Amino acid sequence: MAQLSTDTLAYAQIINSVQSFISNYIENKNVSPKDFDAAYQILVSTIRRSVTGPISKLDLFNKGEIPSSLRFNEFTKKITDDINIINHQFDSLAANYVSSFNNLHDEIESEKASMQRIKSKIGALELYSGSTSNNITYLGDLLNNMDLVDVDKSTTISVCDISDGIATLPKKQIKKWRSTISIYNKNFNNLNQQKNNDILGVSNGLAGCSFIYSNQSIGTLLKPFLFQKDSTVTKSDPTRMIDESPVSFFEYETLFVDKSGKPDYEFQYSSGTETVDWSSFDSTKPLKLTVELKSASSSGDYINYISLIPFFGYDDTDLNAQIKNIQVTSIKLYNSNTADAPLEVINDGPVFIGADISGANISNYKNYFYNKGIFRFPETLANKVYITFEQPVFQTVSIKHAYWTPYASANYQTATGTVATWHDQTRFNPEAAGVLPQAATSVRWNKAAVVPTLEAPNQIKSNTNESVKIDLTYLTTSTIRTPALKLTKGSESAYFYNKQTIAGIEFYVFKRSASINVTESVLETIKSTMIANLNTVPCVFLEDNQILQDVKIDIQNVSITSGPPQVITIKCLEKHGFSVGSHVFMNGTVSTASFNGVYTVASKVDDYTFTVANNNTETLPVLALQAALTLTCYPCYVKVTSTNVTIETVSKTQNNNNTEPIWLKRNYEYIPAKRASLGIRDIFLGKEIYLESAEIISKPFYVDKDVDLLSVEVGEYLPQSNESTTSIDYYISVDNGLKWIQVSPMKKNFVGIPEILSFNQNLNNTNMLPQIAYYNSPEVPSPIKSIRFRAIMKKTKTGNSTPVLGSYKIGIRFK
Repeated sequence: MAQLSTDTLAYAQIINSVQSFISNYIENKNVSPKDFDAAYQILVSTIRRSVTGPISKLDLFNKGEIPSSLRFNEFTKKITDDINIINHQFDSLAANYVSSFNNLHDEIESEKASMQRIKSKIGALELYSGSTSNNITYLGDLLNNMDLVDVDKSTTISVCDISDGIATLPKKQIKKWRSTISIYNKNFNNLNQQKNNDILGVSNGLAGCSFIYSNQSIGTLLKPFLFQKDSTVTKSDPTRMIDESPVSFFEYETLFVDKSGKPDYEFQYSSGTETVDWSSFDSTKPLKLTVELKSASSSGDYINYISLIPFFGYDDTDLNAQIKNIQVTSIKLYNSNTADAPLEVINDGPVFIGADISGANISNYKNYFYNKGIFRFPETLANKVYITFEQPVFQTVSIKHAYWTPYASANYQTATGTVATWHDQTRFNPEAAGVLPQAATSVRWNKAAVVPTLEAPNQIKSNTNESVKIDLTYLTTSTIRTPALKLTKGSESAYFYNKQTIAGIEFYVFKRSASINVTESVLETIKSTMIANLNTVPCVFLEDNQILQDVKIDIQNVSITSGPPQVITIKCLEKHGFSVGSHVFMNGTVSTASFNGVYTVASKVDDYTFTVANNNTETLPVLALQAALTLTCYPCYVKVTSTNVTIETVSKTQNNNNTEPIWLKRNYEYIPAKRASLGIRDIFLGKEIYLESAEIISKPFYVDKDVDLLSVEVGEYLPQSNESTTSIDYYISVDNGLKWIQVSPMKKNFVGIPEILSFNQNLNNTNMLPQIAYYNSPEVPSPIKSIRFRAIMKKTKTGNSTPVLGSYKIGIRFK
């Protein structure tokens, strides 16, 4: 603060000197120019040299000078001036000090008021920020039960329903949404990419709990599987999710196992046409389960409430099967009778349902439920509901795994001592290196005996038979040298395959490489027969997939010229495929003409007609056109001569089928795995009908310090629609309910209701803050000993929605 200097001595002395100069002049002293100038020079010299020093000076008499009172009087006068100046200076200093003190006092008081205002602001900000300072305490209720609710205090309206971490309007009626349930969009381990992005959800695991075991022996079962121990609870049946039984539940799982050194079939299920590896789930992706609930009515029904109760695992010691929570990522209400898109109930990230109450807090009341998930939403007509669960957490567990040891004899079942295994294998693996002959191919065995199906994954483990017999078959090849009858056609050749008789005609069938083994003596007989009948032997070539009847040519009609030579024209029903020089075998009669033998094609008239020359010794009757339905016609590979049919020794590859009976004995081992699981104990869907209003009044929260400021924070959901609006009003009482003070929860839009209550601060109006209500004694007790909380819920008469209070927290700042 700026203020005047208290040092005025110099000014007082200058004023005094000037006043003396002026006074002498008025008294007609120093009036002459010479005297005036001398006096003025003395004044200026005095101001320059003597200011801030004493005015009075001792002027002594010179020796011999006559004593006079004039000098003494002058000296006393100047002393008097000095004294007056000093007195004036003291008065000025005193006045300045008093003024400064008053100004400082006012500033101090102003600063004290400002500090008090700032302190009040800081206290409010601490409450707004959720500070954990030593002088701030938080009280409240997570609303898991009625322990902190004073039911007797509510006298005018009903008490809210409180359970599972939320408070709602009381229910007048509950109508269950009758439905069936199934696993939707089965897509194990995301193998079916076409359905992977389905808008309604994906299911990428397997039903049931097929590998976790119990540490407690039951009867003859040593460490039984849990599906054996809890045989009355069918964990793989989806209907267990809606049977309203607290005991039964449905479980969904997937695993990743390091199966190094173990055969693949031990980790497979059969899906009918292919196998599915259950042990190779990608553990970087979450396990997903989408269930479809269909209304019993095709037109659907109204629904506004869904509750989900998970199953969090098993209690067996060291089982490592407990899970902390599951995620609900989507709930969609769908009406297939309209073109409307599904209504999504979850719009703000996944919702967690946990087994640990410590995970719940006021800020995540919409996204975290303890033990049971509750979802309320505006009343909606739907005939299908799709709920998607996820589990991203994989636990390291120990699983019980079945494998098979092979034996070459059935005697192992009764033999004592050491019994030899099949090829020294401890685990049956017919495809292991060095087990079968190196050339073995087409290995086949009855995998169905040891590989369960997707529909019954535990059938092998549930079977009481400890052993099973299978037949292992495989193909080997060998090279043999054998005689063969070869028929040559230019640079090509074919080998005799077999002889076939049709309508009394013997056909000799040839192929490129015949696999039929015929002795050399038989081949010699056939060769002799063919050479003895050169003109009538039908040698037909067949491909591997053909039969003799496939190559028969159907004749439409025949005509014969008079010759010579006689030309026989044959028209076929289909394309004949002959060219000039081809050979064809014909047998039968046309009118009185007989045909039997191998003829050479003389010309190709068109694709359906060809001609041959008559090679019979007798002349055939002339035919202009004659139907030839009795004429048999086959294409011949070649016409046999004495030189184009030979017997030689050839090398052939022979396939050998091998069959080995093998006995497999079931064994179990315990191996580590990464497992993700989802357990659902109950899903309830329905329509709740609510009362129009209700309230919560808490029991008193006692305090032992002087309350300064108070705030309220809540987790609430207020559904609004065209048919219905909902609201919750909040109050605080510090006098045991005699007076209720309305308060607005923090973090909501300010609507004129105070967000912070101040008690017994006694501030003046200028220091009061907006959004804070101030209450002082005697309006409120001083000091305050207890605090009560009150919430009043309401809904409009139309519509059927309820406000939801997840929890509340009272912040108290002490002085």
